Amino acid sequence: MSVLECIDIGSQFCPCHLAELGECITCSLLRGKKVCTCGWSGTCAYMEFQWHGKKARNGRSTVKAPVLHKWEMQKDLFLAELEVGGKLARDLRRAGSFVFLRGDTENHFFDIPIAVVNSDEARGVIVVAIAIRGPKTKLINQNHTCMFVRGPYWNGLFGYRFIERTRHSKCLIVLGGISQASGALVANQMLNNANEVSVLINSQDTVFIAGYLNQTIKIYREAAFSAGWIGLIKNMIKNHGVSCLYSGGNNKQHQLLGAFSAESERRVNLATSNNNIMQCGEGICGSCAQEGNDGKPKRRCKTQMPMERLPT
Repeated sequence: MSVLECIDIGSQFCPCHLAELGECITCSLLRGKKVCTCGWSGTCAYMEFQWHGKKARNGRSTVKAPVLHKWEMQKDLFLAELEVGGKLARDLRRAGSFVFLRGDTENHFFDIPIAVVNSDEARGVIVVAIAIRGPKTKLINQNHTCMFVRGPYWNGLFGYRFIERTRHSKCLIVLGGISQASGALVANQMLNNANEVSVLINSQDTVFIAGYLNQTIKIYREAAFSAGWIGLIKNMIKNHGVSCLYSGGNNKQHQLLGAFSAESERRVNLATSNNNIMQCGEGICGSCAQEGNDGKPKRRCKTQMPMERLPT
């Protein structure tokens, strides 16, 4: 049975072009095998492909979104509120949502994946956080009236099922750097599942998501990887009954929290931000592919990877 799940399976974007090319992430039949080994209990990707004339469904669309507001949070970091319409805003409410964003240019080379900080379906707007790092983000920063937005995409985190299925429990969200942007949607989904949520943010970072966190959430500040930071996480796991962790940060942070959860006498599930380089978001270009335990490349823009297969 395959342990890999495509984030798009069963959605309006399945089957995709990978099915046409015999490269489906989840369906063994679409990869040319004789036996179904997917273990997927939802809508059958193979039958959807047959019913759709053995063609991929329409992919994500791109909209030209007016910029309603921009806020500079610190040097080279700003928030932007974009008007994308109610349908796209609704699709971007789940944890792990992101879009491909570019400045006011038709050149697709400038597309860059950006996490969604907040989504307001009623107003049809989303909020994104953008750190100025290179030509793509510099162009975005130069555009004050509109941006091109392609989406929705959902694989901005690994371990989505842990966040989706954890209910009536205690959860801890650990955030650092620009990965802080993914934390608000994770916190909202955890709260919607009747969980008690705490957030630990690197004290050396500007807290730019505070306005999008529910007031019931307790926020802690400690310098990342300091004795206080490590002690707080271990104490929350051991003495406060935390059963679900979310790590929004670098791979070093992911691995350390993975070690802390493994040390626990109780089961502690860990979800992490997806830090892989992405270009197309559809599993086609291969920029996000990394070798799995079986030696074969995995398309991490669409594949939900287990913790043991994350890079060290």
